[in-house]
Amino acid sequence: MGTVSTGASSAEKGSFSGGVSGEKRQKKSSSSEDTREQKKVLKKAAQEATPFCEECQKKKEEEQSAIAGEETKKEEQQAEEEKEDEEKEPQILNVYWIDEQGGMRNLSELLSGQIVTMRIDVEDGMEGKTLDVTIKAPEGKTFKGGEKQQNYTNLLIECDNTVYIDDFCLEYENK
Repeated sequence: MGTVSTGASSAEKGSFSGGVSGEKRQKKSSSSEDTREQKKVLKKAAQEATPFCEECQKKKEEEQSAIAGEETKKEEQQAEEEKEDEEKEPQILNVYWIDEQGGMRNLSELLSGQIVTMRIDVEDGMEGKTLDVTIKAPEGKTFKGGEKQQNYTNLLIECDNTVYIDDFCLEYENK
């Protein structure tokens, strides 16, 4: 076989061969860019905790499912507790009758027909709920109108866990 001569000088030939090695450098450079790109992807995956295999993916999904299940259980339990709180009847702690002078009186100290304010203290945490109160007449007595009891319903519990009934009056039938 013969040699092909382009008439170029050896310096030019050197640049030609340099061009070949330039292509090799370009390929080498391109492969190192691929490696850098892979490293970036792997690094990003590690930072984001992205699994590298199907097994890891399954484990991650199971963990997320378990976490979601626990959160759901907690939410259900909280909702149940809130429902119980809503259904819970307020417990009466004390009942007072406040006269016109602001003094607290016991039921036995009240005169029939005396107008007072009734104050009911309930347990903490009942603000905004309502209370139903039934007052029964003492044995052998009836309230005016022949009733044996007085009912007060849907009394709003205030922010200090109290209920007030203004202009409260106990009047008994004369017997």
